Amino acid sequence: MSKEWIFVKPSNDSGYFSSVYVANQFIPAVDDAIRIAHTTKNPAWQHGQINGNLVGSLFRSLEYFFGKGVGGCLLMDNGDTACWQINPMARGAARLIEGTAKNVHGDLLPESDTIKNGGNINIDIDKGDWPREVRYLFGGGQFRCGTVNGKLDRCEWILRRQDKTQ
Repeated sequence: MSKEWIFVKPSNDSGYFSSVYVANQFIPAVDDAIRIAHTTKNPAWQHGQINGNLVGSLFRSLEYFFGKGVGGCLLMDNGDTACWQINPMARGAARLIEGTAKNVHGDLLPESDTIKNGGNINIDIDKGDWPREVRYLFGGGQFRCGTVNGKLDRCEWILRRQDKTQ
């Protein structure tokens, strides 16, 4: 598991990720989506190769930094975004990070049961060529999506070019 935060557009076969409002009613699904994305970065976690003591120590050390621990930001079908911190020791215990729930226009959405945004986690929303395109700026890259009838369609990561000077 990485202390880095992830940004992901989860598969929505279940309907849990149609909006932030709906996702907040299915926190175990939110937690699982974030865990799966972190597992992609660290397969040892998925296969149980990191023992409970190590994970427990990791969480205790991160617990002090609410909002700076392990977590991720999710992009919903309607263009809403929000970020949650997960508890590696308790599946389904994700907590919404204060000030991160936004609609496709970048307006803050109503929140409840949040924890402090100690890591200054933020997603900038650039409407670009709205209503045909919207860009989500996160972690040095951008996630660009086309829109069809108010729903996201055909999203892709565009990473910033690295300077190749030596």
